Amino acid sequence: MPERVKDPDRSTEVQKSFDRAADRLGLRLEPALSPGEVRHIGAFFAFSNTTDVGVAASPPPIGSADDAAIAAVVSGAASLLPDQVLGRWQDYYNDPTDVVGRNFLTRMDHKGIRKWEKSRKVARMLKEYPPFSPRKAEITDLRIVYVGDVRAAVTYHIEERFQNGKVAAGNASALLVKLEAGWRIVVLTSDVLIDRGE
Repeated sequence: MPERVKDPDRSTEVQKSFDRAADRLGLRLEPALSPGEVRHIGAFFAFSNTTDVGVAASPPPIGSADDAAIAAVVSGAASLLPDQVLGRWQDYYNDPTDVVGRNFLTRMDHKGIRKWEKSRKVARMLKEYPPFSPRKAEITDLRIVYVGDVRAAVTYHIEERFQNGKVAAGNASALLVKLEAGWRIVVLTSDVLIDRGE
């Protein structure tokens, strides 16, 4: 089970750490304008193209049910067969989802999935590396870090065996958001390599 730290506890611990280091570093903060005022240290980013997501209105505190739900989303997404993706991808991913590759960034949405499904590249990959049905994809070393009550960062190792005896394996990570419909992947990145053999 992942370790859970409540946000108020985290804020208190961060403040204590800052206070311990402040004297040594010569840092001083002006007094807060009002009790409970939150200060942010770091960069500020402004985004022009944003997508609103329907997060759960009053989510209950994070618990073991969230751990299980996130594990189910990650393994479910990895188990989709190519002919199931168009009909079921939104069971696991937000629409849209950002995908970060080794040398690309792309936005995955319904229109893009339809185009992907009909592409020659997918047909060639399926011919060269035919998946089992159900897929033989195994998720291990799943680690979850919660960011508040509606966001989570997940890292894991994935390994898949194909009918031709080849294996694909590598590490992956995802950012998930707890929507009204449940946990969904909003950003995905992986570095999975296929053993192409001799």
